[in-house]
Amino acid sequence: MRQGGSPQARMIQRVVDLSAAGGVALALAAGGCTNASSMARPVVPVEEQFRSLFQIDVLKAPVVRAQLRDGSEHLVSTVYSGGFLYRIYLTPEGRLFTPADTETRAPYARRAVHGLRGCIRTGLVVLDGGRTNVAELLEAGLLEPAIARINRKYETLFRAASRYEDRFRFDVSYLVVPAERVRDPTDRGEIVALAGPGLDLYMAWDPDAADPRGGWADFGGDFVYLLASAPASGDLTERRRGETVLAGHLRSLFDHEALHALAGWEHSWSAWSPEFQGFDDLIAPPELLGLTDVDGDGVLEILDVHPYGIGAAPAGRLSETPGASFEGEVPGPDAASVAG
Repeated sequence: MRQGGSPQARMIQRVVDLSAAGGVALALAAGGCTNASSMARPVVPVEEQFRSLFQIDVLKAPVVRAQLRDGSEHLVSTVYSGGFLYRIYLTPEGRLFTPADTETRAPYARRAVHGLRGCIRTGLVVLDGGRTNVAELLEAGLLEPAIARINRKYETLFRAASRYEDRFRFDVSYLVVPAERVRDPTDRGEIVALAGPGLDLYMAWDPDAADPRGGWADFGGDFVYLLASAPASGDLTERRRGETVLAGHLRSLFDHEALHALAGWEHSWSAWSPEFQGFDDLIAPPELLGLTDVDGDGVLEILDVHPYGIGAAPAGRLSETPGASFEGEVPGPDAASVAG
């Protein structure tokens, strides 16, 4: 996990509308650096890209625009459907491409991405090397309010969900173990053996690692770890960047690494300026996480039986227009992982 994320990206601005023809209509947020008139429509509507590349009949897809420090821009579009995450990057003109700082090639379809829905039963294994007060703080109950704050950010988005059990939230149980008892905290099997089988997500956290390499996540999988650094005093209630070290570590685990695993989130979906505080305190625009109603049927796409209008389009909607050409084959379902 790299604090602050990629140094290249400066800001990301939400696309607020799609044209009736399926093309992208860009609307700049306040403070934008590019005039809207200078942004060309994609030569091939993004919905046509999904149909051509993946043979899914997307009626309406979300699109956001990212602007990097060098002034270059790219569009991001995602679709969660049938246990897959489909993601493509495009130039502002609609040509397929891969941003230099993205973790995987584009476009792709990734199998078995859970998505941000339902109760995520999480086993957190905390490594205690004896130099910090992590065990004392957790025993005092500081984990519970931290997780509650993380869960609250999703409450408004999911308030309209018809069933409570569909609403996204973490249900966390934790185990503090001596650091010397864990041979390799990056070994999923070892962490699962400690936390117990049958959970949705497994986490290993060393707040004072001998090798503070940061975070790692299994894209679309069920395992993440954070090997972090502690203050010289060992007191995790010391403040860094406006929050306690404890809060920062937990935010890195649950707001960052967990979303790599559960939602397939990539750094290139988001903005990374020092001033960036997130979209409604989310790490990426909610449209890209399936947390908005894109197709206008009143249901969040991540919960929709016909997400993005798939399967609900009128007869004859599927177009024969080919997608933009690009070099190389479309990668199939994969199980990539990411550091950071």
